[in-house]
Amino acid sequence: MFGACVNLDTRVAFIRVENTRPSAEETLGRNVRALRKALGWSQERLAEEMTEIGFPWHQTTVAKIEGAARPVRLNEAHALAYALQTSLYRLVSQEHDDPEAKVQSLRKEVAFRLEIQHRDEERLAEVTQRLEKSRAAVAAAQVLLAEALKAQEEDEARG
Repeated sequence: MFGACVNLDTRVAFIRVENTRPSAEETLGRNVRALRKALGWSQERLAEEMTEIGFPWHQTTVAKIEGAARPVRLNEAHALAYALQTSLYRLVSQEHDDPEAKVQSLRKEVAFRLEIQHRDEERLAEVTQRLEKSRAAVAAAQVLLAEALKAQEEDEARG
């Protein structure tokens, strides 16, 4: 809320001017709802995702956040952005009503998602390499086991 002072013939009056911008909680709630619906998730599903990340949320928690009835701590917002597969910036941004700002925001979103994709591709390559090494180690152990079993059978046959 903003105030403006007006001088009327030696009388001073304050005019209340309501802030038309949504609160941070309203913006976050609106964005959470939009992102959740874009993923096709229920409030319950988002609560389950947050619980898996380490925040024991219930459906009612999500409903309160979407309704701006519950504030969100920064660590929760960070986890929420991760769960909703978006950036923290997108989660708290009020720029989605202005077309030019929306384009800029979407450009940032695309860059963010490309960065995540690149990181995930690197992780996948590392995991694939470890999997191949693990498969080779299992195959080598199986060969050694087969050789040991064969030697054991030969010893028993001789003996």
